[in-house]
Amino acid sequence: ERKEYVPVEEVLSELREWLRSGEKCDTISLAGSGEPTLHSGIGTLIRAIKGMTKIPVAVLTNGSLLFRSEVQEAVLEADLVIPSLDAGDAHLFQWVNRPVEEISFDRMVEGLESFTKRFRGEVWLEVLLLEGVTAYPAQVEKIAALVRRIGPARVQLTTASRPPAELFAKPVSEGRLLALASLLPGPVDVIATREEPGTSGGP
Repeated sequence: ERKEYVPVEEVLSELREWLRSGEKCDTISLAGSGEPTLHSGIGTLIRAIKGMTKIPVAVLTNGSLLFRSEVQEAVLEADLVIPSLDAGDAHLFQWVNRPVEEISFDRMVEGLESFTKRFRGEVWLEVLLLEGVTAYPAQVEKIAALVRRIGPARVQLTTASRPPAELFAKPVSEGRLLALASLLPGPVDVIATREEPGTSGGP
């Protein structure tokens, strides 16, 4: 259910205060600790932010609700949308993402495709790979076929970097991410924030 989890005016008030402070940033990102497109006022929030500043607005989303026309309409005025696609088929989507029952893989992909075609800004598709689950050429090639269908401006390839909710979620080494990136179409940014296995960190 979409609802106003945090009052829009409360967010805007904090942003006004921050803008008055003279601090600088490249982008204002709407993410939060949950899925931002579940917020019923996200469209109002985006429009209000763009009326306050020329700083680009980005929406970080799992992409699961972009099949809904009202959600598409709400985020169309953003400058950048970064949705996720962490599997190339319905079976692994269920295994990796553990979606609620009403979110189907096919519907999610259709939503990503239709939104990307409508959106005048840029879509950067985040692909998270897990060692022993999706970090295989055959699986990445399935994802690559969907990337071609969706048509994002670029792909951000990453892996688990925080302690996962499930023990099976093992991070992929940077070297392996770089190798698998060659299977994906278009510009691909490899984002690896962890060390290679066997290396020791500094202080």
